[in-house]
Amino acid sequence: MTRPTSSIRIPAAPLSAGVPLPAVCIRHGEPTVVTRPMTFLSKTPTWVWLFIFFTILVPIVLTLVLRKRVKAAAIPVCDQCLADRSLRLRMMTAALVATAVLIPAALVIPNSALLAVVGVLAFIVAPFAALLAGTQTRWGFLMGAQVEQDGLWVQIKSPAPAFAEAYALLAAPPVVSA
Repeated sequence: MTRPTSSIRIPAAPLSAGVPLPAVCIRHGEPTVVTRPMTFLSKTPTWVWLFIFFTILVPIVLTLVLRKRVKAAAIPVCDQCLADRSLRLRMMTAALVATAVLIPAALVIPNSALLAVVGVLAFIVAPFAALLAGTQTRWGFLMGAQVEQDGLWVQIKSPAPAFAEAYALLAAPPVVSA
């Protein structure tokens, strides 16, 4: 059965008050078997979607402006650190590829439950996984290092005992004998 292109308008007040509608399915025109309570929603105005851009942009701009940076010329890195970073980069790449594959798939799947699953994966899960993996590829994250707010110090959280001991010897002031 083809759907008519015209539309009808039903007043909201009688619908809310429970005034019965004809015993015919609104969508298919078949006789009604049962009735169900439903909530109808208005269409979201297009301009609302612009706020998504601004709510994401403002924190990014503030982060870029307020972040303190310390560029180190040479930080010691072991094979395990290289392997950990390589793994995280591969995870990020896989999530980005999944996003690139799932978005077109979501566009060609007919309207079904599968579309909802693929849509959630394509637009929420895979990009979030890529973002999460991407933030963990930074050397500072892997090393547990963070610049303090004054920009004068880099704090290393939970350094290896061997590093802490070696650094203590390196940073110890020279002993001046009299």
